[in-house]
Amino acid sequence: MFVYNDGKISVLAPHRCGSTSMYGYFGLPLYEKIGNARFDFAYWDTLDDKSVTKILVLRNPYQRMESAINNTEHLSSDSDYSKLLNNKDSKMFWTRKHSEPYLHNITCKDFYIIDFDHLSRYIRKDYFTITTNSRASEWQDKFAEYYSKEDLVMEYILFEQYSQRPNILPSVWQNLT
Repeated sequence: MFVYNDGKISVLAPHRCGSTSMYGYFGLPLYEKIGNARFDFAYWDTLDDKSVTKILVLRNPYQRMESAINNTEHLSSDSDYSKLLNNKDSKMFWTRKHSEPYLHNITCKDFYIIDFDHLSRYIRKDYFTITTNSRASEWQDKFAEYYSKEDLVMEYILFEQYSQRPNILPSVWQNLT
């Protein structure tokens, strides 16, 4: 997960939601956090709502799940990752790590979103980003290997609710970053 907080903005981009490109955009080494950012959503509740603009990159959970599966398959054939992803258990772990439902963890009510499908309006795709062209919009049987249908349906319901949150305008994003 990409976590950024500079006292003016707090940006969260979970795995397979543009996190790698966010590292590139902010000029950070991959997987480094900045400021006093923590890797949990409850952290947002501790921030002063008036002084910190909170932004979540939001992606359809079915699309994200398919992306995680495709990403794992791509990496398992890559010479740099093939030793890491050399068996079913390691592939399962990697895929789950990059697709874990998280929306139920959000307790903060005051945040903006960036719709993942429009992320290119805000940032460029980073060189290290693995594009999976995932377009899943509903449950697929192959997801059952990783999560129950109930878990992903609940994540999708929350996704639909959070999709109604205000999008931060690209011009406001540019001014803040």
